[in-house]
Amino acid sequence: MSDLNPVYFVNFALSQQLYSQIEAHISQACREGMYVNLVEHLPDCFKTSEDTESLLKMIDAPVRLLSDDVHLCSETFLKRCLDLFVKPSEEAALKKMK
Repeated sequence: MSDLNPVYFVNFALSQQLYSQIEAHISQACREGMYVNLVEHLPDCFKTSEDTESLLKMIDAPVRLLSDDVHLCSETFLKRCLDLFVKPSEEAALKKMK
């Protein structure tokens, strides 16, 4: 895609440069197993779930959009967070069974 060709969404268009920057942030979050706050990277008008979902489909990264439609996290980040609770929850369940 040329830098001059905008990326179109339902409510507006992003410049190719801004789209590429957002894509890079999301890719980095996936590689590092972190999360991304889209508010820091998207224009104010980009606050509808329809546009956010379209963006994520275009980027096609292993991330999950959280309930507020502006925060997303990598699958690796979610797995790490869940793994932190496995042992304590198993221990709590064992205590209740005794």
